[in-house]
Amino acid sequence: MAETQFNSASTAAALHVHRDTLLYRIKQIEKLTRLDLRSHSYRTVVWLAVIRAQVSSRPAG
Repeated sequence: MAETQFNSASTAAALHVHRDTLLYRIKQIEKLTRLDLRSHSYRTVVWLAVIRAQVSSRPAG
């Protein structure tokens, strides 16, 4: 979503899912993490966690 400035319609289009599907999934993430992703600081935390996970999953070398 960061690439689309957190615009749900643009993000849904980029992910090839319906906007309602995207919003449902975001709500599920909020429930599981107990984070309000409307908050800029929480979105930043989640974004950094995703980046860390991507970097950690790369093969060493």
